[in-house]
Amino acid sequence: MRNIPVNARYGNLLGMNQNTPNNSRKHKKAADGRHQRARRAARHSSKTRQKVVLTTVSICALALCVMLAAVLSIGIRRPGSTTRQTANASSELDSSRASNPPASFTFVGVGDNFLQDAIFVYHEMMTGNRDYLPIFENTLPYTQNADLSYINMETVCGGDDYGLSGDPAYNGPLEMINTLQAAGFDWLSLASDHSLDLGDDPLKNEINYTNTTFPDIATTGAFQSLADAEKPVVRDVNGIRVGLISFTSNLGTGIRPNGEDWLVDLYRNADGSVNYDLMKKRIEAAKDESDVQIVSLQWGDEFSTEVNQEQRTIAKFLSEQGVDVIIGTNPHVIQPVEFIHNGDRDTLVYYSLGTFLSALDNQESMVGGMASFTLHYNFYNGKVSFDNVKFIPTIVYMSPDLMTFRTTTISEYTDEMAANQYIAQFGLDTSRGWVNEFVRSVLGSPKGVEVVTG
Repeated sequence: MRNIPVNARYGNLLGMNQNTPNNSRKHKKAADGRHQRARRAARHSSKTRQKVVLTTVSICALALCVMLAAVLSIGIRRPGSTTRQTANASSELDSSRASNPPASFTFVGVGDNFLQDAIFVYHEMMTGNRDYLPIFENTLPYTQNADLSYINMETVCGGDDYGLSGDPAYNGPLEMINTLQAAGFDWLSLASDHSLDLGDDPLKNEINYTNTTFPDIATTGAFQSLADAEKPVVRDVNGIRVGLISFTSNLGTGIRPNGEDWLVDLYRNADGSVNYDLMKKRIEAAKDESDVQIVSLQWGDEFSTEVNQEQRTIAKFLSEQGVDVIIGTNPHVIQPVEFIHNGDRDTLVYYSLGTFLSALDNQESMVGGMASFTLHYNFYNGKVSFDNVKFIPTIVYMSPDLMTFRTTTISEYTDEMAANQYIAQFGLDTSRGWVNEFVRSVLGSPKGVEVVTG
């Protein structure tokens, strides 16, 4: 598998050092030799009600009055409430919100925005600008019309000041963030194994630029300060307070600066064990201020369509903590979808959405997944339910000359596009038929989830 590079003669456009060794930790060196590569998460607020048994009728009556007054002062516990529902003290005490009618929101989430330099360099060469919206034109109806749209920022967009670069140390243009905002994305997950490819400055600049220029966009998993890291990211979506959290399993070759362990939320300890304490801390903080919690995770084995045991163990733990949805990324290929049943509630888990945009030239990595569902929330009893749950296959289109990249779904993808894919010249099949077969082989027929086919 190759990560398509940019021809060396365009290195000055990137501000790159053309003598940089072309040594990727993820991808094989291009076989044709014509191109060179450049650089690149219950708390239990258990309400133990003491029942005082008194022996005389007069004392019982007095006790009943006292108990009634206490109940009125803290708000009557809603019937049928579970551990997950009563754990949210903020909602429990907010009697005005408990009377709200049920609400819902639509969600769309896509996989890796894996920004190799070929994507932005060739686009600028061809168009003379950095308006990347045409790349996403086929998927705009999905991302622009959802109430909450998510994308995984596999690579940093720190801007020109730090040198635009590709594999193996990635840094993309700030203008890509403008495009993602225009495309309707309002949640960028920043915790990745590439977050610190070029150190902390590009990442901090990306966060600052996004939060300053587009304050309505939620950024999660990476922070500018300890205070920011400890403050839950919560967005009001149609009246539902949604807590958003991100973690990554590793930082690749990146290292957090001394004293700045808060910079990126890394869920693994130095010894490789899972830091469940950090996960629980972030989730409980979010539950204090939100009704629903969605966690994004960079996890799993790269280029494997199989869910590993760590993923299943973490997913079970998160479900037990009351997380409603888990969105997985990092393998660069798709993985299964399922509901984890936990008592009278469910957690929807997309183990990996694969790649949404990249220059990875192999069949499996060109196929990603779009998570799509409607989440319903009942303010009276705190119950969450889902409908219209879908897995929509996405495909990256790369023209034979690499001048055109497009994101698309199986519904818009045509056999004509497949025949003109960059990799078609190498005899690799990415037809609609092949995509459907590949997706079915990975996902099967998950209960409660529609796998969309072309």
